[in-house]
Amino acid sequence: MQAGAASIGPANVTVLVPRGGPVRTGDDFFDRFFSMSAPETRQLRTDPIALKADALPPGAPDDFTGVVGSLSIATSVDRLKARAGEALNLVVTVSGTGNLKSLAEPRRPEVPGARFFESESSVKLELAGDRLGGSKTFKTVLVPRASGTLEIPPISISYYDPAKKAYATARSAPIRVAVAPGDPNAAAPSGGPRAPGVTEVASDIRYLKAPGGGSALGAALGAFGAPGPWHALPAAFLVLALGLDWRRRARASDPLGLRAGEARAAALRALARAEAAGDGERARAVAALAEALTGYLADRLGRPEAGLTLKEALASLSARGAAASLPKVKALWDELDLLRYAPVGADRAEVKRLADEIRALTATLDKEAR
Repeated sequence: MQAGAASIGPANVTVLVPRGGPVRTGDDFFDRFFSMSAPETRQLRTDPIALKADALPPGAPDDFTGVVGSLSIATSVDRLKARAGEALNLVVTVSGTGNLKSLAEPRRPEVPGARFFESESSVKLELAGDRLGGSKTFKTVLVPRASGTLEIPPISISYYDPAKKAYATARSAPIRVAVAPGDPNAAAPSGGPRAPGVTEVASDIRYLKAPGGGSALGAALGAFGAPGPWHALPAAFLVLALGLDWRRRARASDPLGLRAGEARAAALRALARAEAAGDGERARAVAALAEALTGYLADRLGRPEAGLTLKEALASLSARGAAASLPKVKALWDELDLLRYAPVGADRAEVKRLADEIRALTATLDKEAR
C-alpha cells in the first residue's frame, strides 16, 4: 500500500513430537505402552520475508486509479438494434493481472442522446502463474432518447505496467447501435417543428380537461384544484426527494466514510453467523469471529482487509485517539489467531463470550476512533 521496506512476519505453529524417537505402531503390548508417553511440545517458526516496494513514477494519466498490472478492456451491448426509449444492457469487462477486486469503474464516455443508470459489478479472481488476476465486469443500463445511430465511444482505463515500467492505457472498440423511432402513437410536442430524424419517446405534460356536465369525476377534480393546504404535499415530497438524493450523492462521493459508517453493522452480521454455527462447525464460528474483528478494523480504518496486520491496526487506532482500547484489540486478535489453528476450535460458550467482547469493543471504538 505504500513505497519502502516491508516484511512478511514469521509464521508460528505448535507441534507435539513423540519422545525417544518415532512412534511405535506394532501390535505388541510394550510397543503400545511406550508410544503413550507424553510427547514433547515444540514451536516451529518460519523466517520473515523482506520486501521492497518501489514508488510509482510521476506522470500518471488523469484517469489512473492506482492499478498495477497488465489490463485489457472490452465493451458489448445485448443487441445492436433497438427502439428509442428501450433499455440496452452495456457490459464493460476489464481483464488481466492486478488487484482487480479494488478496481474502480472506468470513466463513462459522454454519449449525447442517451442516459446511463447505476452500474453493478462482479469480479472473478484467478492465478496466472505467481500473479493474481482475473476479470471484473461492470453492467449498466443505457437508454437511447432519440432515433438514429447511437455511437458509444471507446472506454479506456489506465494502469502501470511493471514489466514495461511505464504507464499504459487500454481502450475498448467503439459500438454503434441502430435506434429505430419510438412509439408512433406518442403525442407530438407543442411549439415549433420537430427536428428531422428525431422521434419523441414520451411527452412531459398532458393537459387535463374536466368532461362536460356535472359528473362526479369533474366535481372531484374541481374540488381538488381549489386552494387548500394539501397543495403543500407535492412540495414536501419534492424537498424530501431532493434531500434523499443529496444524501445518496454525498455518501457515494465518500466511499471511505460510507465504509466506516457501515463497519459495525457488517461486524454484527458476522457475529450473528458465528453464534448461529452448530457444534460441528467450530472452525466456521472462529472464522466468522475473526472476520467480524478484522473486517471491522479494516472498514473503520479505511484499509484493505486482506493486507491488514495487527501492528498497522494498533498504530492507526492510536493515531485516531483510541489508545485505551489497544490492549483489548491485541488480546482478541491473538486469541482468535490461536483458535483458528487449534485442533478443536472453540465451543459454544467460548464463541458467545468472544462475540460479546467483540460487540462491546466495536461499540467503544465507534465512540473513541475519530
